[in-house]
This record gives sequence, C-alpha cells and structure tokens, in this order.
Amino acid sequence: MTLTLLCGENKAWSADVTVTSTFTDKNWSVGTGEPSWTSSGAETEAFESASPSRGVQIFLNNINTSGLKLSNSSIKDLGNIKSITLTVSANKTGGKISSVKVGSTSFLNNGSSSYDVAKQNSQTVTFETDTPIADDIVISFSSTATSKSLYIKSISVTYQEASTPTLEYTVSWKVNGADYTVGAPTTKVAAGSSVTTLPTVPSDIAGKTFVGWNKEEIKTPSASAPTTLFKTAANAPAVTSDVTYYAVFASASGTGEGSEELTEGEIINLGLLAYKTEKIY
Repeated sequence: MTLTLLCGENKAWSADVTVTSTFTDKNWSVGTGEPSWTSSGAETEAFESASPSRGVQIFLNNINTSGLKLSNSSIKDLGNIKSITLTVSANKTGGKISSVKVGSTSFLNNGSSSYDVAKQNSQTVTFETDTPIADDIVISFSSTATSKSLYIKSISVTYQEASTPTLEYTVSWKVNGADYTVGAPTTKVAAGSSVTTLPTVPSDIAGKTFVGWNKEEIKTPSASAPTTLFKTAANAPAVTSDVTYYAVFASASGTGEGSEELTEGEIINLGLLAYKTEKIY
C-alpha cells in the first residue's frame, strides 16, 4: 500500500473587576496595591481605629464651608467604570455624599445623585451607571452640621477590565495543492489552541482515499507515517504559528486484499507503508 500526499490578529473580551481602597489613617493612605485617592477641601480630623473601625473622621464644619472632594485619576486606565461603592458612618447629625461623578457623568444611587449618611455605622452605598465610562472619579461630600460626625472607611470601584490582546494564527487547508474550504473549516485559532472545525472529508482522487490531515507536505517517499496526521478536531495539534494542513490520501498497490480506508491509529501503527507525493492527476 502506498500513501500519497496531495498537497495572527488581536481579540479579547472584558471582565468586571473590583478594586477597593481601605483607609488606614487620616491622610487617606491605603494598603499596598490599592488605588490611592487625593483629597481637596475639608481636612480630616483623625482616624477612628476603635473596633469596628469607622475609618477617616471628617471635619463637618469645614465640609460646610469648603466642601470635601476625593478624586482618583488612575482607575480610568484600567477600564470603563461601572459602579462606585462607599462604606460610611455618622454620628450626631451626619453628613451627605453630594455627588459621585466619573468625568461629567453623574452616577446614581437608586435614581438619586446624592446620599444622606444616617446616624449609624458601616452604611454601604453604591452609585452606578448604565453606560460604563473611563474618566477621572470625583466624590463630593457636604453637611450643614458643625460637629465632627462623618467617617469614610473604604471606596470600591468596579470596572470593565481593558481588553488584553490575544495572539491569533491563520489556518489554511490544501487538497492536491489547491486551497480547500469545503465545510467552512476553522481559519483562525488563538495561540496554543486547536482547530474546532475540520473541512468536509475530501473525495477520493484517482482511486486514492483520504486518510487524514498533516501539517507538513511530504515531498519524498517515506517509510513512516506523518506524526501529526489527524482526522478529528479532538486530535488536532495545538497551533503555535500560521499553519497549512495538507490532505493525505492512501491507495493499495500490488497483490492483496485491495484498498481500504484506514484510521489515524492504523496509519501510524503500520510500519511498512510507503509514502509518496503526487500533485497532478
């Protein structure tokens, strides 16, 4: 029996990621790896470390006169911002989160652009938008109180992670030296992955039967079957560069039981096959 051989781009999808700034002292410092915030307007009074910690304590009388703004200009580089969640506390008369903006877009809490901080500990309030946006974040606070009663413990920001390019390679298929696209086979594969759709099995040519696909063209007679021969997507090799797969055909010669289609395993296990390239019929 003789065997006859006839013979990237970037994509990614974004995921939601949440980063949290947990304040550890009155200067708006945060833990290693957390996004830092910049304050303007009212100054802090102290850090409330009692258990449970209530966070940074604010001069509400200064908020009343000059306001307090916390801003962040680095998170926008990570992706489109979807929501901002604050953990706040208050005693006595409390305070207000007067606005949460990303660029010029106001994020809303249950339809409202502001939130009154009640006289209780660890209130969690989320401001969000239906249209995620990448821009500077500015959170504003205000109060009519004159006592020091507003605390800010943490700020969490959820964003759509920026796309990470995924290398993709081109796959071509050839039968008897010509491009073969019958059956809409896979033509693009992410690096390290395999094809998912093979072409329609080629018809017999000059009495020779298709026995599989091989990633290298056989140009001289060989006593060994191609090591990358495959007939199913499950057995296709991983793609690590642009690749062309060539159709391999086999035919019977001499005396014997005649020609028959062989499985991939049978081809590999038969050690006495002779291989030869034929391009023209």
